[in-house]
Amino acid sequence: FAEVIAESINFDLPDQYALAFDRTAIVDRALAGLEIPEELLDELRNSMAGHFPKTIGTQVHALRKVGHFTVLRVRPVNGEMRAIFRARSAEGGLAYYEFVLEDDLAGRVRAVDFFSHSGGAMMTELMRTYMATALAEERGRGVGVEFADGLLANQKTTSEVYSRLNREQPALALAAWKRLPKRIRTNRLMTLLRIRIAHDLGNDDPDGFAKTVEDFRLRYPGEAAADVLAIDLFVAQKRYADAAASVARLKKAIGGDPELSIMQGRILMLDGNAARSRELAEEALEEAPRY
Repeated sequence: FAEVIAESINFDLPDQYALAFDRTAIVDRALAGLEIPEELLDELRNSMAGHFPKTIGTQVHALRKVGHFTVLRVRPVNGEMRAIFRARSAEGGLAYYEFVLEDDLAGRVRAVDFFSHSGGAMMTELMRTYMATALAEERGRGVGVEFADGLLANQKTTSEVYSRLNREQPALALAAWKRLPKRIRTNRLMTLLRIRIAHDLGNDDPDGFAKTVEDFRLRYPGEAAADVLAIDLFVAQKRYADAAASVARLKKAIGGDPELSIMQGRILMLDGNAARSRELAEEALEEAPRY
């Protein structure tokens, strides 16, 4: 099944890609936890399901541009079965994605969620936040999701953060971000946004990129999103030990990849650790035939 997903992306087959998903289960996951009146629930499900083909079509086109997808493994993560993929760009860049798998009502394996290690959020988590904020705005009150309710109350400031970032004004984005209440700033999605601001500011960030990444890692242990952003920046700053540690954590998060072992070895060679670099090269050669 995972190979079908990879084929759908690599050959840009949106219809085949859409069939890999259980849209009913996706919508149910996205709506979980929202306080929605029963009379609106069916209407909302139908609306989200109606937008599904366009959303999936856009997604498969975007993933195709990322690079060539290879299945690394299918394994349990947090009680769910996930298919882990590597995407390799023509320039040699690496990205990692996970698809949550479940059996549908007919007993067929289907994808019910999607996770990007660089983005750090499940597809249904983003859908839930968007829908909760829209519903709260329409009803003029909260919908039982603290983050969405908080976004509604601070919508102007939140919009300014995104606007400043998109206009390549990270210093002004940071100023707006700091005006948000602490309970919003410490949400995982907004903490990831803070890392992006620090990444764009580089040495001009008052807290420092490393501290921002470390704060995220301490608050959300085991998540590799911060490390994905950190690797290139640490190498550019010649902080090779930090870069190699980020690669090691990413490798652990996805269950291993010979490509990452090679990357880690090259970074350690720059740091003068030839012995460990050679060990990693040997590990990569042993792992490579499986991929």
